[in-house]
Amino acid sequence: MDKTIIDSLKEAVEKQIGFSLVTPADFNSAEAEISKVARRPVSATTLMRVWGYVRDAGEDYSPGNYTLSTLAIYLGFNDFKDYLKRGNESQSQGYNGEGIDAKEIPKGKELVIKWEPDRILRLKSLGDGRFEVTKSKNGTLQVGDIVECASFTHSAPLYCSRDAGFRPIITELFEMGDEYQIGFVEDFHT
Repeated sequence: MDKTIIDSLKEAVEKQIGFSLVTPADFNSAEAEISKVARRPVSATTLMRVWGYVRDAGEDYSPGNYTLSTLAIYLGFNDFKDYLKRGNESQSQGYNGEGIDAKEIPKGKELVIKWEPDRILRLKSLGDGRFEVTKSKNGTLQVGDIVECASFTHSAPLYCSRDAGFRPIITELFEMGDEYQIGFVEDFHT
């Protein structure tokens, strides 16, 4: 595996998670966040190996497809193959027609998400990937709920967790459909 691809993936994960992985506590926090968002387990020890923090697997350690796909899913891709295919074109660009990094959405900006059957969710950014539900039609989330999302990517499931009012307590995880429309409020009339 090309080291530059792995380094690019690691950099994207650190950007998404919001901190560099340099201490055991960082890897433990990353394990919880990545596993929650990707809905696939990945251990702190595995992350330590990928980042080179521990070298118990040898100098030539190369992460397996499961680990690479889990990291790619965390970033909003379908799997590692999808990351390789379109990852470099969508990294660090905010809204580019394919996806939005939730942490890059300015505070106060509103998004509209539509998916079948006849569901609409309007979210107001509170900053740092957190949003307040300002409109909900035919969905589980209610107006006033606070949710946290990592990213919004077309043709991939959207995962949001309802915040119980303070971090890191999460009461529920919601999945919107695989196919949905997303845009800023000025793009839709709702």
